[in-house]
Amino acid sequence: MSMNDREIADVVAAMAPVAVGGWIQRVYQTDESTVAFDIRTQGRSVWLVVSCRPQVSRLLFLDEKPAAPPAPPRFGQTLRKYIQGGIAMSLDVVPDDRVVRMTVRYREAETTFVAELFGRNGNLYLLDHDGKILDLARVRSGPRPFAPGDAYEPPPPPPKRGTPPTARDFGATDKDDLPWAVGRFYAAQVAEMEINGLRERLGRALSRESKRVTKYRDKLEREFRELPDPDGTQNLGDHLAANLHLVRQGASEVTVADLYGGEPVTVPLDPALSPSKNLDRFYRRARRDRRKIEGLRRRIDEMTEREWWLDERREALAAAGDDTEALRALESKLTDDGLLTAPKPKQVISGKKKAAQVPSGPRRFTAKDGSEILVGRTSTENDELTFRIGRGNDLWLHAAGAAGSHVVVRSAKGREVDHETLLDAATLAVHYSKVSRQESGEVKYTPCKNVRKPKGAPPGKVIASPAKTIFVRVEPDRLARLQASRASSGINDG
Repeated sequence: MSMNDREIADVVAAMAPVAVGGWIQRVYQTDESTVAFDIRTQGRSVWLVVSCRPQVSRLLFLDEKPAAPPAPPRFGQTLRKYIQGGIAMSLDVVPDDRVVRMTVRYREAETTFVAELFGRNGNLYLLDHDGKILDLARVRSGPRPFAPGDAYEPPPPPPKRGTPPTARDFGATDKDDLPWAVGRFYAAQVAEMEINGLRERLGRALSRESKRVTKYRDKLEREFRELPDPDGTQNLGDHLAANLHLVRQGASEVTVADLYGGEPVTVPLDPALSPSKNLDRFYRRARRDRRKIEGLRRRIDEMTEREWWLDERREALAAAGDDTEALRALESKLTDDGLLTAPKPKQVISGKKKAAQVPSGPRRFTAKDGSEILVGRTSTENDELTFRIGRGNDLWLHAAGAAGSHVVVRSAKGREVDHETLLDAATLAVHYSKVSRQESGEVKYTPCKNVRKPKGAPPGKVIASPAKTIFVRVEPDRLARLQASRASSGINDG
């Protein structure tokens, strides 16, 4: 619940003696609706936080620096330009309203920060000395569609109420503690909102994928039902083959005796084709429809597996409850599986300071016989390894029934992978999977040419058929030898 006008007035009254005259050391815009000012005052630093976020519009003090984005948003950059390094000259509130104003002097120029704490209709502004808008947090349409350069007009006064609102004390020990008490109160409120928002976001992602899978599976099943029976087509071809000598050129059909002693069978023909080409047409159609049926069955099975996978994720979401770590872990999984879009942080590289290089490309190990073993790091890299780096006869491995890295053994042409190398690669498949703590597990293996990507599947999701399975226990000595082979190759990136 957002603060009402009486609560805001009480907090401003407690804040003003602390903030006014203070030096604004830093300014952060922590999100679209929230700004934090680091004010040095009375021998200490306090963070004055203002937010017009719906449901939790608030004004408070913090002792600790709030979390800030890696790159400041546009409005935050404007505040830094005009306010950072300035002195807070005044802090007040419009009587009986939720509009807070802070005047700042910086380099002989005065600007005014205005916070309209109306929740959904609220906004944050920076005005020049003439009252023109230098910038604002949210550009929006509506009754007050302001943009930079416009003259700021205050909102109309709120309607008068018969009974003034009740002001909460937020658990403050006294009036001076009130701004900090508001901070403690809303920390829990915002955390709960973040958890609920994350849970809803994960639920929406699973729901979208479930609808997509159901729609696609229904389409496949409809196509399956509409396909002609290839056995019936084959049967007509067999009857035509047995009586081909009776067929005349240009005939549209021929009726022949049933090969199995039943009623006579009428075989439809294409008059434009010769009898032999009509026969080929029946057999080609039968083969084509069998391939289609096999492909449709495979894709329907894949969608059924996808639905099971989604059921597991929904169960995990329900079991997570309010556990932030569990929800974040599920968010990471859904991002890796392509159901959520990962944010792309901007890296700024200037002068001699370079952004840290993130290890990329598959991990490389050397088997006992000298064969190269490649292990993917991420879902996207797994696809790259299997379908671009791996060659058709290279050996592909993956922990059976568990999420994990794709593993590829580079094979010389005409040479089979020996058993020791297979054990080496299988050991790595278990070690770099979700069953690594069990130190044993089954591993599927097959040539790369037998691995395919289902249509619409997320990164890392593949089907391997036909494939064999081997059970392997992770031997510490074997794993240590493989890790040492990686270290000796000059690779030390995790």
